[in-house]
Amino acid sequence: EGESQGGTRKNFSQLQVSHQEMARIIDTLDEVYDSMKQAGAEWLPVQATGNAVSEELGYEDIDEFEDAIHGSWSDFLDLLPHVEKKPDSNVTGCWKFRIYPLPTVDQWKPTRYTVKVTDSKQLFNSAFLKSQFCSMKIPHIEFEVQADGKRCFNTLYNHISSALFNLGQHAEMMPAGDTQDRIYETCEQLSALLDAPEPYAIVIEDPSGISFAEEELAGMHIPEPKRAPAAIAVEAPGGMDDVDDA
Repeated sequence: EGESQGGTRKNFSQLQVSHQEMARIIDTLDEVYDSMKQAGAEWLPVQATGNAVSEELGYEDIDEFEDAIHGSWSDFLDLLPHVEKKPDSNVTGCWKFRIYPLPTVDQWKPTRYTVKVTDSKQLFNSAFLKSQFCSMKIPHIEFEVQADGKRCFNTLYNHISSALFNLGQHAEMMPAGDTQDRIYETCEQLSALLDAPEPYAIVIEDPSGISFAEEELAGMHIPEPKRAPAAIAVEAPGGMDDVDDA
């Protein structure tokens, strides 16, 4: 099994957070980081940023926030592949972090992942960073989640749950009829896939190449991750080629 940067294994079982709350946390972290970075600081103190994020999210304090994420804020940041953390040389025992900057378009490396799902446990135990430019397809039911301009990090289970939730919300706002019925049918199919009653594939395409999956993601075989300060990318030689065609 693979190890994360620095040799510390990522424990994705800690991601016991709903897809809605995870999206709020990632969005708020981006907003807080961008706001502080505009003041000229690229590396930010972990503890102070945690306090700011918890306040923005409406938690009473950092303790309540850490209860909600089932662990410390510092450990939570360790799970995020687009975040780099290091000891603060100015304050003993403290840490600081930064978010990897996005690559320029000329640095993009189009990538396609194929995840072969055979057991629902894969969906709970595997996590994936979906970039702003990434689309996700489930050919088994001819379903696609198009790029939405937002970064999202979560378990595969919650990625599908989020798509199911959004599709259901869309259907509820539609007038009754054949189109609504077909959408509800797709919702039922997505819901069933969460239990993996039969093997199916999830195809993830990213023209930028900055979506990221850990090597231990079951059913996915990828080369050694490239995690440079300028980007997080897994290179697929020859353009948008399958990383795993087996």
